[in-house]
Amino acid sequence: MIGAVVLASTVTLAACGSSPSSPRSAPSHATSTNTNTSTTTTLPPPLAKGQTASRQAIPWKQVGPGWVLTLWDSSPASTQSEQPLTTVPGESADLYLMNPQGGRYLVTTFPIGDTPTLSAWSGDGRRAVLVGEGEGAGSGEDPGTAVTEIDLATGAVQTINLPTSESISYSNPTGLAFLATSQTTPVLQRLSSDGAVELSYPTQFGALGAFNGSSRESPDGTEIAMGTNDGGIALVTNAGDVLSNLLIPGAGPCSPDRWWTADEVLVSCLDVASNFSPLWLVPTSGSAPTALTVPPPAGSQDLGDEDAWQVGTGTYLQDAGACGYQYLAVLDPDHTTSPVAMPDVAQGVSQLVLGAVGDQLLVQTAIACGAGISLVWFNPQTDVANVVLGPGANGGNVISALLFGDENEAT
Repeated sequence: MIGAVVLASTVTLAACGSSPSSPRSAPSHATSTNTNTSTTTTLPPPLAKGQTASRQAIPWKQVGPGWVLTLWDSSPASTQSEQPLTTVPGESADLYLMNPQGGRYLVTTFPIGDTPTLSAWSGDGRRAVLVGEGEGAGSGEDPGTAVTEIDLATGAVQTINLPTSESISYSNPTGLAFLATSQTTPVLQRLSSDGAVELSYPTQFGALGAFNGSSRESPDGTEIAMGTNDGGIALVTNAGDVLSNLLIPGAGPCSPDRWWTADEVLVSCLDVASNFSPLWLVPTSGSAPTALTVPPPAGSQDLGDEDAWQVGTGTYLQDAGACGYQYLAVLDPDHTTSPVAMPDVAQGVSQLVLGAVGDQLLVQTAIACGAGISLVWFNPQTDVANVVLGPGANGGNVISALLFGDENEAT
């Protein structure tokens, strides 16, 4: 993802207050055969939920779909107010690489208060970017952005400082460069590993107007869908050449959410007539787009459709409610949506969907009667939820998380 919203470190309540695309790796197997030597190597069994190991024990051949990169701290942060989650001074935030079963490998720790935010995970799985305020923090002007890249295998850290506030992601497919979007005057740029500008992408797209700061790169890295202020998205090449302006009927500002297929983009647009934001499936060929969702009837709690995932035989969505509340919903036959209740999640607590693998969604949420935020694998069709980190598993508080290969990876 190139310019969207930071994965929230807070799960909000219904009361008014504060409100991870890379190519998939092959699934891991119990054994692997070296065809040159005709020997079979047995891979280590996966760590079970709750078990921990050092980064030196990470089974890199197994890292792929279902693995999660997450920041967790042990303090029992409160979720019982409208205020952001608080932590205990002196505690540390642990950066874990977590397998699908919930076993965790400790990569490094950060002091609470100096903890940057997870922003992106490279497509090869080996590096991650965290962002924080730059050297100008507290100056009253744009503090800039401190971009910290960490080698997950060695723990080695490299930090560069950018002069303005930027959202950062990796280029696809493996992460050989950074993609940065300015938060002041929206412009998308490709940066080298040391922060040097390699390319600035177009900012004006004719009748579609100006670039609005949101974009999605194709999984193979050859094309970028760029959001605009008026009526659709623009499709540009990795080299910055405009391929086409893709119009969406009746739309105002539009933001690409993900590449739904190799030749179709999921896009959220403001519907001018209803002042609601439905989702569209937009073919990159220029064929007519299809409405995935439509404005709901009057009185619905659905105030906007933000993202969607195909899970089993259903389509599940991240929907927006009042005052920053976000919740899980399912697509109905009439293209409106209905809320989905998750087991053991208190009513009115936001559920932030981080992505989907197979028949499960990874959700960041608060567990009823538990202080702090948890990571939950949820199968919406069987109504089975498995808490793998945070209250309900080991306590503490999940600050932020990224799912391997998902496009919810940049800020």
